[in-house]
Amino acid sequence: MSLNALDRKKFLNLCLKKVSYNGYIQMENLRNNSSYNLDKLNIFTEYVICGAWAANNYQVPRNTQDLDLLVEEDNLDRITEEILHMGYHFDFDLYVPPKETISQIYGKRFLYSSDKLVKNTIIDVLTSPDEWVSDAIRDRQYDNRNNPIISIPYLTLMKIEGRAKDLADLTEILGLARGDVLEMTKKVIEKYLPNQIDDLATIVLLGKIQHGG
Repeated sequence: MSLNALDRKKFLNLCLKKVSYNGYIQMENLRNNSSYNLDKLNIFTEYVICGAWAANNYQVPRNTQDLDLLVEEDNLDRITEEILHMGYHFDFDLYVPPKETISQIYGKRFLYSSDKLVKNTIIDVLTSPDEWVSDAIRDRQYDNRNNPIISIPYLTLMKIEGRAKDLADLTEILGLARGDVLEMTKKVIEKYLPNQIDDLATIVLLGKIQHGG
């Protein structure tokens, strides 16, 4: 499959809009993925893993330095207590600028001063007052160790207006995704970020070309 002139223009415009540094998109995936020991995380609050760790479940893994957890806003204090009880300490507050129809995503970063008990030393907990967070938790998937992972549609929602490496992740993930997953992803983006629907189509097209579709 080759890009026609219109699709090439759309992709170039997407690159210019998404990439704020270096002027290009890094497409390769790093295979030396960080090792996380989730079995020793004593967290009982309902959550889903998001961010790079979740993305690595849908593509060739790349290196990541932290573990991102998404929780409902009402559970932020509860999960904070659980993480502090494990020996982590609060580092700083996190804020992600609001998008067109998504309120600000915010949260907390926690650090662990020693890796004797757990290998992951950074945990970022994210939340938002919007209903998509509850939808994302209900729609969770599970990895081969039964860890709750955010589904592709809601991972796309969190990444589609992100950094260059977020776009690279989506190109890889959506290029490999089944038709029913792509259809559900389209519905989620139409509902919460309708201005991104054209970009979604371009990312899917690029992913299919990348994988010979």
